[in-house]
Amino acid sequence: MGLFDRVDGSFNNLVARAKINNSYFADALSRLNLESYRQKFNDDKFLGNILYDISDYGWDVEKSLNNILTVYKDVVKKGTTEEKNLFKNIYDFLNENVVDNSSDWNISYYMQLSSAFSDKELVLESLNLIKQQLNLDNFSVDNKENLYKLISYPFKARMYYLDDRSLLSSLGELLRTDNLVDYLYSDIDINRVINKKIREDKKQNGIYDIDRGTLAEINRKLDMINDESSKLKLLINTATSIIAEIKVQVKLSRDELTDIKISSLEELQVKANKILEDFNAKYLELLSQEKDSINNQKVELFAELQRELSKKKEELKLIVKQISAAVEVQLGRINAASDVSVEKLEEFINSNEKIKELVESTKESDAYLSGLKVISEHISTIPKDGDTPTSRIITSPAIIIPRERIVDEKINYYFDERIPFGERFETLLRAKEKDIENGGIYHEKFDDITKLIMQGQVPYMYGPSGCGKTFMIEKQLSKLLSTNIVTNGYVLYEQDIIGYTNSATGQFVPGNFYRCYKYGDTIFLDELDNGIANATVVLNRFLGKNNTSYTFPDGLITKRHPNFRIIAAGNTNGSGRTSAHNTRQKMDESVMQRLTPVHVNYDNRVEERILKDHKDWFYFAINFRKAIEKMSTITGEINTTGTFTTRDAETLREYLENDAFDIDKLLEFEFIQTKDKDTLNSIYKTMNNMGSDSYKEGSQKILKKFNNMVEPIIKGR
Repeated sequence: MGLFDRVDGSFNNLVARAKINNSYFADALSRLNLESYRQKFNDDKFLGNILYDISDYGWDVEKSLNNILTVYKDVVKKGTTEEKNLFKNIYDFLNENVVDNSSDWNISYYMQLSSAFSDKELVLESLNLIKQQLNLDNFSVDNKENLYKLISYPFKARMYYLDDRSLLSSLGELLRTDNLVDYLYSDIDINRVINKKIREDKKQNGIYDIDRGTLAEINRKLDMINDESSKLKLLINTATSIIAEIKVQVKLSRDELTDIKISSLEELQVKANKILEDFNAKYLELLSQEKDSINNQKVELFAELQRELSKKKEELKLIVKQISAAVEVQLGRINAASDVSVEKLEEFINSNEKIKELVESTKESDAYLSGLKVISEHISTIPKDGDTPTSRIITSPAIIIPRERIVDEKINYYFDERIPFGERFETLLRAKEKDIENGGIYHEKFDDITKLIMQGQVPYMYGPSGCGKTFMIEKQLSKLLSTNIVTNGYVLYEQDIIGYTNSATGQFVPGNFYRCYKYGDTIFLDELDNGIANATVVLNRFLGKNNTSYTFPDGLITKRHPNFRIIAAGNTNGSGRTSAHNTRQKMDESVMQRLTPVHVNYDNRVEERILKDHKDWFYFAINFRKAIEKMSTITGEINTTGTFTTRDAETLREYLENDAFDIDKLLEFEFIQTKDKDTLNSIYKTMNNMGSDSYKEGSQKILKKFNNMVEPIIKGR
C-alpha cells in the first residue's frame, strides 16, 4: 500500500481473516454488494486492509466504507497517482498510531494535512519526521488524542508561514520541545504546548495581540516620552551653551598658566646659561694665565690649580643652591596662579543661575537626571591641566555607559600574508613541538587543517563523534595561533549568522558571527550538517577571500577584519543522514563547493599517548573499535555506532588513575552497556577471531573478562 504497510496478502485472504476474527463483521459484510465497492476503490489490497481495520476496530462497516470512499473518490478524480498513494499512506499512518474507534478521524486529518502542505512530498516527510522523533516504531502511544492534536499542528500554523519548508522546520522545532513525548503517554492536555508554539509563530512573523486598552496606554506613554524629550532637548541645548562658556574659561586659565610656566622656565634657563658661561670664562682665564710657567712650576701649578678648582667647586655649589631656591620661589608662584584660576572657575560656576536651575531640576524629573548624567560624562572629557575641578560642576552619581569593543586592526602574525607562508608555518611547528615535549598530543590531520586556516580557506572537518575535532580547534589551534575561538551551534535560521532587527525596538541584535567578523576572532560552526540547508546557504556570502565587507541588518557597512576565520565541522560528508547520524541534513552544493572537506577519523596514536601508562587497555580498546567498524551498515559507510572514542580514552585514563572502578565496572560503563544482544554478539565473535598478536601488554586478560560478562547476555541468561 505505501510507506506504512501492515498486512500482506490477496483481497480474498484479507476478507477471510477479517471474517474469522469478527462474526458481527462477517454478517454485516454479507449484506453488502462487495463487488460494487471493489470497482469503486479499484485497489483490492487497499480495500482489503480497510476491511481488516474495520473488523479490528469494530467500526460500522457500511458507514466507514462510505466515509472513506467519499474522500477517496475525490482523490481519484484528480487523476494523479501521487494523490492516491498519499491518501493511502496517511490512512495507514493514522490507523497504526492514532485512531481507535472512528474512521472519520482519518478523513479529517487527510483534509487538514493536504491543505497544510502544497508539496505532497513534504506531507510524507512530515509523517516520517513525526514517527522518527516520537519513536512510534518501537512504542505505543497511550494518549492518542494528544497525538492527533500534535500532528494537526501544521494545519493550524499554516497561515503564519509563506512556504512549506519553513512550516516543516517549525514542526521539527515543536517535536524537539522538552517533555513533549511525556505528554503522549499521559493525560496532560497538549493544547497548551501547541498554543504556545502558535503564539511564537505569530510573533516571529510580526503578529502581536494588543487590545485597545494596551494600545491607548502605549500612546499615552509615547506622548509622555515626547514631552520629556522636548524638555531634555531644551536642557541639552542650554547645557551645550554653558559647556562652551566653561571651555572658554578653561582655555583662558590654561593659557595663563602656560604663560607663567614659560616665563619662569625662560628666566631660569637664562640664569643657568649665564652661570655656565661665567664658570667657563674663569676656568679658561686661569688656564691661560698659568700656561707660560707650567713647565717650571709643575708641582706648584698643580697645587694652585687644585686650590682654584676647589674654590670654584664651592662657588658652583653656592650657585646651585641659589638656583634651587629660585626654582622653589617660581613653583610657588605657579601654584598660587593655579589656585587663583581655580577660584575664578568656581566663582563663575557658582554665580551662574542657569547651572543652579539645571541641578535643581534633576530632583523632579528622571528624564532630566538622565540628561544631566550624559552631560556630566561630556564635561568630564574636557581637556584640563593640573587639578581643574570640572567634577564640581554637577555632583550627580557616576554612571557607566557601555562602550563598544575597540577594533584592534593589528594582523595576527600567522595570518599576515606579507610574511612568507613557509616562515610562518615553521614558527608554528616549533611551538607545536615544544608543546609535544611537554606532553601535548596532536591529531594527524592537525597540520592540514592549520595550513588551510592560515591561508584563509574554510576547512569542513567531518568524521565520527568523539574523534577530537572540537578539542583540536578550541584547545590546541586556539592556543598555537593565538586566536580567540567562538563556538557556534548548527544554523537553523539566516539570523543565526547575520543577526536581526528587533521588531519591537528597531534595534539591531548581533550574534557571535557578527562579532567575530568585525573584531577578528575565529567562528567555529560545529555540527554544520545538523542545521537547515536553506539557512546555511547565507554563509556563501562570507566564504572565500573575495569578501571584504558586508552590510548587516543594522544598515552599516562592516569591514571584514583580516584576522577573521571560519572553521566548520560535522559528522557526515554533507550528503545527508547516515545510520549513525540519522537527523543530519543534506548540505547545499553551493556551500560544499566553497568548503574544503577534511576527513577526521580516530587517530590510534592519540589514544596510545593518552593510555601510554595503561597499554593493556589501549590494545583491548583498539581491537574493540576494529570489531565495531567491521559490522555492516545500511549505507555501506564505516560503522562508528557505539565505538570507543578519543573522548572515551580520556575518561578511561581518569578512572584508572583515580582507581575509581574495578575491571568489571570499566567494561560495563565504557564497552558493554547501551548495546543490544546482536551488536554484542557480533563484537564478541570478531574480537575472539583476532590473532593473539593483537592482544599485547596483558590485554588478553581484559578480553577474557569481557567474554565472561558478554556470553550470558548473548545466550539470554
